[in-house]
Amino acid sequence: MLESWEFFGSLAFVGEPVQRTTVEAVADCRVVKVPRIFLDRAMRLRPEVAFRALTLMEHRLVQHEELAGCLLPRRTEARLAALLTILADKYGTRSGGQRPMIDMRLTQRELGAMIGSTRESVSMAMNDLRRRWAIDVQRGRLILLSPEHLAEISRR
Repeated sequence: MLESWEFFGSLAFVGEPVQRTTVEAVADCRVVKVPRIFLDRAMRLRPEVAFRALTLMEHRLVQHEELAGCLLPRRTEARLAALLTILADKYGTRSGGQRPMIDMRLTQRELGAMIGSTRESVSMAMNDLRRRWAIDVQRGRLILLSPEHLAEISRR
């Protein structure tokens, strides 16, 4: 999940001409491709561009390591609780009652793909989180009723 001006894919530094990344837009967006020749030229003329690119890649690597660390070794419910907390922090808005709301429509299949689980497992986990008053779904938007409870569940 990206915000404005974030890059995706690899920066073809290793000589691979083929992009191996697939993305799917869940909101209106515009994608800009920067040809390698322009990136090479910018890095040669302005070393701070190369430094910034490396910094961005390092930041992305750290984010992926943190996400993998908190999502992979746990049950579906714990991984889902961790993911919802991350999504609310990064993309959340406040609902009428000032509770964090993930203001994008994500299917259970998409949530499952993000945490390495099936749609069916996500459905069961979401139902359990609703029964425990940790989340609610209103008009297709996820509301975090108790971020503290979700954080506790995600640590299990």
